[in-house]
Amino acid sequence: MIIDPAFLGSLESNMRVLFDQKYSALNADAWWRVCTYESTSRSLKEIVYFALEAAKLHRGGKGGFKSFDEIRYLNTAVENEYTQSGLELTEAELSDLDGNGVQSATKWIGEIGELTAHHPQQMLADAILGNPATYDNLSYFNTGHFTNGVDNVDGLYGNDFFGTVLSATNPGKLPIDLSVSLDVAAVNLTKAIGQIKQLKTPTGYPRKLRVKGLIVPPMMYARAVQLVAASFLPGAAVGGGGTADNKPLAASWGLGQPYSADELSSSFPGGSDTTYYLATEWSGEESAFIYSNRQPFAVRYNSGMTDAELERADKLQWTCKGRNGLLPLHPYNLFRVQGV
Repeated sequence: MIIDPAFLGSLESNMRVLFDQKYSALNADAWWRVCTYESTSRSLKEIVYFALEAAKLHRGGKGGFKSFDEIRYLNTAVENEYTQSGLELTEAELSDLDGNGVQSATKWIGEIGELTAHHPQQMLADAILGNPATYDNLSYFNTGHFTNGVDNVDGLYGNDFFGTVLSATNPGKLPIDLSVSLDVAAVNLTKAIGQIKQLKTPTGYPRKLRVKGLIVPPMMYARAVQLVAASFLPGAAVGGGGTADNKPLAASWGLGQPYSADELSSSFPGGSDTTYYLATEWSGEESAFIYSNRQPFAVRYNSGMTDAELERADKLQWTCKGRNGLLPLHPYNLFRVQGV
C-alpha cells in the first residue's frame, strides 16, 4: 500500500464522515441542554453577571409620588480549560497490508466523535453528582439557599427534597420508582412540582417557575414514561377507587418525554437509581448551569500534504482539541428529588 495524497485524502474523507455521524447520533438523545445554557466565550475566564429581581409596584395614594427600585448584581466566573486527545500512526502501521492502521484511525475518530458530543453532558453529570458550590457559597443542592442569592433577609428556598424530616424548604422524600405504586408516584411528583411553584422572588412575587424536564436514571425511565404518558391511573391517585383519567393530571405537570440519564445511575460514584431531577425555566437565558464554549472541539487532519512531505514523514498524527468550562448557576432551575 502506497501512502500518497490520494490515499490520505480518501482515508480522511471517510474519517470526517464517521466523526460527523457519531457526533450527530450521540447528540440526538442528549439531555444536558434541558438544564444548561451554552455560552460562546471569548476569554480564558468568563465572568457572568446577572441582576437580582428588584422591580416592584408601589402604591402612591393620589399621585405626585415617585419610588425608585435599586438593581443589585451578582457575578460568578468559569475558567475555560483545554480537553484534547490524539492518535499517532507510523508509516509502517498505515502501509501494512493487513489494514490495521486504517482500522485504528477510523475506530479512533469514531470514538472521538462520540466523546466530544458527550463531553458537555459528562461535565454536567459530574457536576450534578459532585454537588459544587454556587454563587451563594452553598452546595448546589441544598435546603437553605438564599432567595436573594446573598443572605437570608428575603427568605430561603431549597432545591433538594429528601428524608423524613420535613420543613418549609424540604417536603421530604418523594419517590416515583417501583418502590411505590403508580398512584403514589403520581401524588409524589405532583407534590414535588407544587413545592417548586411556591418559590418567590426577592421582591416577594411568585417566581412562576415552569417545570420543563424530568431527568431520571435508566432504572426509573420506564416508570417515568408510564407516569407522563399513561391514560389511566389507579383511582387512589386522585382520592378515589377504580381507575382515573391521568391525562388532565399529566397535562398539569407540563412535562414532555422524560430524559434518561445513564450518567446519574448508581453505577457511578454519587449516582442513584431512586433519585430524579426536575429542570425548570422562567425567562430569558436563566439556567441551572452554563456551558462555556471558548473553542469548539475540532480535529486536525493531514490533508493537503504533498508527496514529498508524506515521503519524509515517518508518522502521521491526528489531534482533537476543545476549550470549555462548566459553571453552576441558579439552583432554582434544577431540583434534586430523592427517594430516600
